[in-house]
Amino acid sequence: MKKAVAITYATFSFIAFTAVIFVTGFLLYEQYDKNRIEFLNRFEGIREKALAWYTADPSFESESFSGGTASFLRAEERLFIVSLYSPRQGLLYSIEKTGKNSPSFLKSRIIPDTGSLDPAWKGEPEYKRLPIHFQRMKLKFSLEPELFLEAVYTPLTKTEISLVIKWGLFGLIVWLMLSIIIRLFISGGTRNDTPVRPAGTFTGEPLPDGFFGEEPYEIQTEEITEPPLPAHRQSEQKEFTGAGSRAPEHETYEAVRHKGARDLFSPATSLGWEDHLSQRLQFEINRTASSNQDLVMVLIGIDNYTNLLRGESIYRNIARCILDNFPFQDLAFEYGEARFAIILPDMELHNGIKEMELFQKKINQSMFEDQHVTVSIGLASRNGRLLSGTILINEAVKALEKAIEAGRNKIIAFKSDPEKYRKVLSAKMDRKK
Repeated sequence: MKKAVAITYATFSFIAFTAVIFVTGFLLYEQYDKNRIEFLNRFEGIREKALAWYTADPSFESESFSGGTASFLRAEERLFIVSLYSPRQGLLYSIEKTGKNSPSFLKSRIIPDTGSLDPAWKGEPEYKRLPIHFQRMKLKFSLEPELFLEAVYTPLTKTEISLVIKWGLFGLIVWLMLSIIIRLFISGGTRNDTPVRPAGTFTGEPLPDGFFGEEPYEIQTEEITEPPLPAHRQSEQKEFTGAGSRAPEHETYEAVRHKGARDLFSPATSLGWEDHLSQRLQFEINRTASSNQDLVMVLIGIDNYTNLLRGESIYRNIARCILDNFPFQDLAFEYGEARFAIILPDMELHNGIKEMELFQKKINQSMFEDQHVTVSIGLASRNGRLLSGTILINEAVKALEKAIEAGRNKIIAFKSDPEKYRKVLSAKMDRKK
């Protein structure tokens, strides 16, 4: 469900962000085009008036001509320069926003200091001090002699640009708020990693395919019943509530075990009792097989447990780390002395290895009772096989033993060959016939 929400959110975010950028650009262009058309209409009006002023008094310095163009310049917020020039004669008249009639900021046909012709003249003036964003608009002033009236203006003022950008920022803020809400929903219920001090690195490596277990185990077909007590729990008088933790003196192990059978979880670690592992694992195997999903069985062993000080406390602390990182309490179990079992449903083996690499790093980088503690990890997966939980646990046990033999603090994966598994099963069935 949350994965689908994440995909939908990513798609929506891309579309929303693109839409905000597109709408902002479109509004800016629409405002630009509107301003250009409006300015062209007003500029055509001033050209007609200026032509009438010049016809009545053919002088660019006349009061009517210079005063009219100066008034137009002051009335237009976006206008910066008005000039009159001839491609042959050069610049004839120019006025800028400050009201100065100074061609010093132009490159004209006539060099002001010498009065000589400028060979670089290209038929129109070159403006030097211009706003960052500007446009040039010119209209034919008269045919004989050939004259042009030109205006340099900004098609978008700062006020217009800021108004459009504010709407775009508002859209981005709304998108950001929705993103936070959706992100909180997606991350809800996920594991809460505890910050740890940086130290140590991962050194374990998964085994290649077929490293061991060349032949598949025989499938167990007997009905799943209450399993016998594990070897390390044979003594009914052993006082025990979790791995190494002691129960009240009046409670024997058998009493605590039956109490745990009702409560499902060990009171010492809050993990499931080992007695429930096989049945829970078989249920998950059947469920994942019906939906064609994979499943990973993980066994974790504390290295050199007997040599650690306050081992029972360390065991409980690592159990809490497991619950913090793998929050499905009914899929995490105690398993023998100084060991844990975790079921990772709907997950392929390579993803299970990555998950355990992260977990092992956190253990390596943490301090437990002022001691550096390492763990060895063994993994096995269903990998398309229809098998019993007992077989999968045995494969994980072999992987864990191999990790310990390889020098501890390793991650070893049992990689099965489904095709070989099916062939051996088929051969066994043929022999039975």
